[in-house]
Amino acid sequence: MTQNYHSIIEKSLFILVVLIVVVALIGGMVQILPLFKKEITIEVVDAGRPYTPLELLGFGIL
Repeated sequence: MTQNYHSIIEKSLFILVVLIVVVALIGGMVQILPLFKKEITIEVVDAGRPYTPLELLGFGIL
């Protein structure tokens, strides 16, 4: 075979589009699948008290 795989993929539009879609699907799955693990996405917070309106106003003093 005198041509390498890169030039064959570049010349065939159908193969190029299929490979782009496959790579995009794999990348999307890598980012979405970990969200289904509840232990990773939910952080446990020790202090559960919300700020009062006076405390929230005090943050912008500086």
